[in-house]
Amino acid sequence: MINPRLTPLLTLAVFLAACGVKAPPHPPASNLPQKVRQLTQTVTPEGEVVLSWLPPETDMAGRPLKALGGFQIEMADHLDDEHYCSACPPLYQPEPVDRLPARTPPPGRDIDPGPYEWRRRLEPGHVYHFRVAAVNKNGGVHPEAKTETVVRVPAKPN
Repeated sequence: MINPRLTPLLTLAVFLAACGVKAPPHPPASNLPQKVRQLTQTVTPEGEVVLSWLPPETDMAGRPLKALGGFQIEMADHLDDEHYCSACPPLYQPEPVDRLPARTPPPGRDIDPGPYEWRRRLEPGHVYHFRVAAVNKNGGVHPEAKTETVVRVPAKPN
């Protein structure tokens, strides 16, 4: 049996334990960086793709991005033949093909404004799909924050 003099104290303890924020105000995924901006691609005469982009300015919740870990590049490589299905989802490699660290921001900025650039030699007669995503300091990427581009490299004439 509970001592009647302890009842107000126990009630106060339960009330205080129930008050306050018990979880972050936003889901953890909302703190991840938004999509990269202005992703462009160029193929050089030497057969090298040059991807260029600007980093995101906000996180997935729309708040200003205070830190950036870098970027990851994913790739799918398909032969451009009668079996290639342009309407089918591309088969990306299971791991990113590259990771670029974010540059140190200039004084007074939270992130380097870019642009960032990445290069890779391509094979003639292939279709490449590239996805670029910004990652946080822990390497986290939001699944909806990947920007994609497609590069078709014509086969060399015989």
